[in-house]
Amino acid sequence: MEWAESQLAEVELLTSMFPGQDELELTDQLALADLRSYVENSSSGDKPPPSRPRFFIKQRLDSSVMNGTEFILSCAYPSEYPSVLPEITVRKSLIGSSLTKTDVKPTLKFR
Repeated sequence: MEWAESQLAEVELLTSMFPGQDELELTDQLALADLRSYVENSSSGDKPPPSRPRFFIKQRLDSSVMNGTEFILSCAYPSEYPSVLPEITVRKSLIGSSLTKTDVKPTLKFR
C-alpha cells in the first residue's frame, strides 16, 4: 500500500507543477483512477491494480546551446516503485546540424 500512496502523491505533485496538458500528459487516466481508488478505498488484503500511471513531461530548453530544443520525458512506474526505478525515456525534437550529441550532454544533469 505504501508504494501506491507514494506513486499517487508523486503524480499529484507533478499535476500541481505542470497544470496544463501542454506540459504534463497523463497517458492512462484509468490507471490513475484505479490507483487512487486503491489508495483511498482498499484494505490491507486487497490486490493492487495491475496497471500503473504513465505520463509525459514536455519542456523546451532555452539555453544558448540548446536554442529552444523541445524534449519529451516519458515515465512509466513499475509496480514496486519507488523501491524500483521507473522506466524513463527522453525524446527530443530535431536537432540542427550545428548541434551535436556532445553539445547536448553537458546541458543535461543526471543524478
